[in-house]
Amino acid sequence: MANRPEIDDQPALRASVRMRQVLATYCHELRPATVTDLRAALEMGKYRWLEDELAQLIAAGGFPADEWDAIVGRLTNDELFGADRVRQQRWLWEFLFPARSWPVHPAA
Repeated sequence: MANRPEIDDQPALRASVRMRQVLATYCHELRPATVTDLRAALEMGKYRWLEDELAQLIAAGGFPADEWDAIVGRLTNDELFGADRVRQQRWLWEFLFPARSWPVHPAA
C-alpha cells in the first residue's frame, strides 16, 4: 500500500536537492532552536525560493514518507506530533510562514 495517494495520476513530487539540504540542516528532528534559525534566515531574505517550492510540494500531497524521514528523522515518540508526518509538515509550514495559509492542491 502506498504511503500517500498520487494526485491526478502524476508521480509524487520530490523535494529539490537544495530544499533537502536546507531542511536537513535546520529542521532535523524539528528542533525549535534550529527551526527558529531557519525562520530568521528567511526573514533576512535567504532562501527566497523555499516558500514557493515548499508550498508546491505540500499542495501536491506533501513529502513522501521516506523522503521526510530522511530529512527530519523519524519522530515516532514526539509529544507534539507523534508519527503524524502531515502534522509535522503543517507545524513547520505554519512556523516558517505564519502569514500564509496551508497550501492545498488547486483542484481541492
